[in-house]
Amino acid sequence: MKVIHGHLTQTEKKAIKLILKCGYMDGVVGRKTYFLKLRDEIYEAYITQKDRGLVSVGGSQLRISTYKSKFIL
Repeated sequence: MKVIHGHLTQTEKKAIKLILKCGYMDGVVGRKTYFLKLRDEIYEAYITQKDRGLVSVGGSQLRISTYKSKFIL
């Protein structure tokens, strides 16, 4: 797996490989939700998770963050 745009950690790469191995294009692994799209041999991964933003103060509201990456197998 080679990342073209964005950033994927080793844990995210393992999760994406597992989702693709099972034949799915979306799934939940741990606290993250993965949505995958295939366009011209390039995969797009949209990863969403709940977090408290850039400054994680104890009383901050949870929000849904979405991260986008492109990769090839």
